[in-house]
Amino acid sequence: MVNTSADSREEDLPPIFWFSYVYLHAKPETKVVSQRVKLCDFPAGQDRLANVTNWIFSNGFLPNKLRPFVQWQSGDKRKLGDDICVKDVLGWGEGGCEDLALALVIGPLSFLPSN
Repeated sequence: MVNTSADSREEDLPPIFWFSYVYLHAKPETKVVSQRVKLCDFPAGQDRLANVTNWIFSNGFLPNKLRPFVQWQSGDKRKLGDDICVKDVLGWGEGGCEDLALALVIGPLSFLPSN
């Protein structure tokens, strides 16, 4: 008998989550930067894309003024809501390695307030 419970599926998921910063205003020659996050760094119950987004800003990887201008995007360019569970994304086969990193799209920056 094969165990198909959610617990066994979670054991098969990678302990890290990969995403890339994609700047809409960037020049074509600009390289995309990828980052990995250890899922064990997040407390139980904080397993949504919103929690990853908050972690990015609270750790200074992006300036706070960009917060209203970010959107998660899947490999097939679908917009993803912040309420999606990271484990679900990994279960779809995305975010488990650098080549399959989820995109954190940043822009349009032309509407940013000047400081």
